[in-house]
Amino acid sequence: MSKDTMNANTTGLLTKIKDIEPLIRQYAEEAEQNRTLSMPVVEALRDAGFFRMWTPKGLGGLEVDLPTSYRIFETLADIDSAVGWAVPNANGPLLAGAYFPSDVAEEIYGDPLSISAGSPNPPGKAIKVDGGYKVNGLISYVSGCDFATHVAGSALVYPGDEIQKNKTGNPVPLRIVFRAEDVEILGNWDTLGMLGTGSHDVKVSDVFVEEKYTHFLGPLDTLHAPYDGSLYRCGPIVATPFVAVVCLSSANNALNLALDLAGKKTPAFMRSTVGDRSVAQAQLAEAKAKIVAARLYLRQVLDDIWEEAVSGHRTSSELKVALQLAACHGTKSAGEALELVYGVVGATGIQRSQPFERYHRDVRTLMQHAFTSISRFESAGKLMVGRETDWPFLKL
Repeated sequence: MSKDTMNANTTGLLTKIKDIEPLIRQYAEEAEQNRTLSMPVVEALRDAGFFRMWTPKGLGGLEVDLPTSYRIFETLADIDSAVGWAVPNANGPLLAGAYFPSDVAEEIYGDPLSISAGSPNPPGKAIKVDGGYKVNGLISYVSGCDFATHVAGSALVYPGDEIQKNKTGNPVPLRIVFRAEDVEILGNWDTLGMLGTGSHDVKVSDVFVEEKYTHFLGPLDTLHAPYDGSLYRCGPIVATPFVAVVCLSSANNALNLALDLAGKKTPAFMRSTVGDRSVAQAQLAEAKAKIVAARLYLRQVLDDIWEEAVSGHRTSSELKVALQLAACHGTKSAGEALELVYGVVGATGIQRSQPFERYHRDVRTLMQHAFTSISRFESAGKLMVGRETDWPFLKL
């Protein structure tokens, strides 16, 4: 990691986590019940700067380097999965500011109270009109939409009756930044796990959006101020591995609880504790190895990408593939480690009074996320054997 990127604001965030950790823990259960983060936690995160980690310094943000960002994401996820999810989710959309002219980026992202949310799918319908677009559609799984000031979504453009296509004959999604008051939150986030993230769908109905608040997706040829720092050379794909980070934190928390339980619990019909059983010893050791190895793999790739960015280069195709593999491997390893832990803790793992069941629900829910699902191994593998990939983040 380049020492030049470290500053008082960056390192101070880790100290601030310790300050607000009691508040996060205090409201964790309330977030689960209400299916969204509690406002005292949101306000504490906002005021401390966590939602503006990837906002450029030129816009008043922190512009935190990539390896430190993921250290912070991991530390938050170790405390609470919903908070560990909310912070990177709010930072990912900030990278899109590089697609906008400087004045538009400042208007959208310059306010210190701004919080971004968004989701790339499914695309809505944008009808071209004078000065912009009239947009209709549904944006799915918009984590943090309850407290966001801006929501980003995608749409297919209709200049007339037909969809606008590029030179290869394929539609090109238009990215759109909506004001929060222009979208309707449907309140339909009702899932197995990750309940506190408030990842509701939002509806857009005949909303006029000025053209300046839109951009087409594609690789950026040049970066302009204030988006000309190393962070913005990394590319949008660096906003995706946080899924694995949250999974690994949940699995590691479950493992630590199981290690504590091992010396205390004597299973039914047994005379020795869990920790005295050789099968439990082996499973806990294997779970530890999976978690540590996956975390180190992901950290190493993030370090490699950052080193390339600091040297003035964009993320290479090889490193994009490496990051996708590390992220997928991390999510998969977390699931495997959690199953090993569950095999040890027995009926304790199904009691709602114990944290095990939440860790299990959260990881099983996140394993279905498109960013790091098992299907993304194939997406990366296509590039490895010289085929066209189906995953847009490997192309940007």
